[in-house]
Amino acid sequence: MILLQAFSDWAAFIGRFHPVLVHLPIGFLLLAGLLEIGRLANKIEVKESTITFVLFWSAIGATFSCLAGYLLSLGGGYEANLLEKHKWQGIWVAVASWIAWMAKSEFVISKIPLLSLFYLPGLLIGGLFTMIAGHYGGSLTHGEGYLTQETPEPFRGWLGMEPKPEK
Repeated sequence: MILLQAFSDWAAFIGRFHPVLVHLPIGFLLLAGLLEIGRLANKIEVKESTITFVLFWSAIGATFSCLAGYLLSLGGGYEANLLEKHKWQGIWVAVASWIAWMAKSEFVISKIPLLSLFYLPGLLIGGLFTMIAGHYGGSLTHGEGYLTQETPEPFRGWLGMEPKPEK
């Protein structure tokens, strides 16, 4: 029983770092994408190894963020359906980050050359799921529709949203 309580205390403690850790893969994925765009557009010179390094830390950050998020979820108090969506989208961010890193890594590509075909899809999917997971994470902590409730006109109309309620 004491061991179970000690684990529970550690799980709760580590879980509380999820909001801090989650920003690492976001920043690193965004940086990798921007570096890649700059490189492909011939606007900047950046070594492939630099992008690989950034992607590696994105994958590490996403993995630790997933673990901390899971431990945080064990404490309860979250809407189950929303939590489930957020969890799986976060997992996909980690998976896509690892795929993008492996597909860019010279070490891995030397052993599995066709894996390089998965680089851009991995980077794009990682970025897409980062945005979706972030939306659900914001909804979990701040309530449903947190990211969209202050959408200004004319965007509300263009997106088919109800007019903003008057205060």
